[in-house]
Amino acid sequence: MNSTAADHASTILFVSQYLSRGGASRVTQDLIRFLSASGFRVAYALGSTRGHLLPLANSCAVYRFKYVTGGRWARLIPHAVELRLKEMWFSSVLRAVKPDLIYAVTLNQDLMRLISAASVPCVEHVHAVHLDSFTRGHQFIELLGSFADHYVASSPAVERRLLYSVGVPRERVSVLRNGIDVGRLQGGRDHGSEVRSRLGFRQDEVLVGAVGGLDFVKGPDRFLRVAAAVRDLGLAVPLRFLWIGAQETSEVALARGLRQLIAGLEAQGLVTFVPYADEIAPLLEALDILVVPSRAESLPLVMLEAMALSKPVVAFPVGSIAEVLECGGGMVTRGHDPAEMAKRVAELASDPELRSGIGSQARVNVTANHDSRELHAPFRELIVSVLAEHRRLKSTRRAR
Repeated sequence: MNSTAADHASTILFVSQYLSRGGASRVTQDLIRFLSASGFRVAYALGSTRGHLLPLANSCAVYRFKYVTGGRWARLIPHAVELRLKEMWFSSVLRAVKPDLIYAVTLNQDLMRLISAASVPCVEHVHAVHLDSFTRGHQFIELLGSFADHYVASSPAVERRLLYSVGVPRERVSVLRNGIDVGRLQGGRDHGSEVRSRLGFRQDEVLVGAVGGLDFVKGPDRFLRVAAAVRDLGLAVPLRFLWIGAQETSEVALARGLRQLIAGLEAQGLVTFVPYADEIAPLLEALDILVVPSRAESLPLVMLEAMALSKPVVAFPVGSIAEVLECGGGMVTRGHDPAEMAKRVAELASDPELRSGIGSQARVNVTANHDSRELHAPFRELIVSVLAEHRRLKSTRRAR
């Protein structure tokens, strides 16, 4: 469907509960920048005080729910009061923005209900692959499957969850695979050497890394077990291990339940923990191998970014990772055994030519299949299609 002047004059309101440095938030920011550059009017509503807004500063107007709720404040502010405050905030956003379309990402139940009552067409972009009533609760799943006009799945794995676990009709689901600006990510800028020097790693060491928050799903405990298993193989090459995503320092990692595991594995100092950075690429450039030890994933953006930097990947078979790596760029274990993953890491660590070859395949794969610049056109067409359908239905109602 061709876009019209009316489409480009439309106002899109992005809504999410939080904004982080994670993959879902970075995809959202890329889509906002693209729509803004394409002539759409764009605004962003952030439903909490959590968020890293700097990348959006020049892309769109931002409306932030400024009341501090949740956490320790939950004892002082009843949920009914918080919900009323959020209703007032969201109503003021709708009056200020007057959106033609709401584009929703990473919502909680409160925001889904507010959007349902807004009488504005809505597209929900779903990144989470763990969509089941056992994990999320029956109310969340029922609401997720009913509040939006159309759903965008970030990977085929998420599409399957929406169809078979949530029960969304197939005609209301589109797949928009996560993508990155491949042209922006190129190795050879020597940022990796600078990062290694700053973190105390030698240039001749093989650096194995993983990225994610220190939570059960991302698997920092699995990464520790992989690191210990590789160490116990007694390779002749110097090896170091890096976890990117600790909140502040390695002491935070120890405080998050990993201290006992580290002691049991006799792995004190084996893994270095560092916080996220505003720009993840220099940290990825410093790596020789990226490990994805997650228990659940859709299509991790950081994996695509590492592949664009010609880094080979070793991953457990979760989400759509195996489907991506079928085209080259890494190794997927048969199951979820850290010992098997350690063997794959050791194979790559011991063979520089193998690392280089698989790394080259990784960049070719991402360039061909996951360049966000190639994915923008179908995204724009989806927005145009939903807007056109809403105008058609509105015209039909008026005719009656």
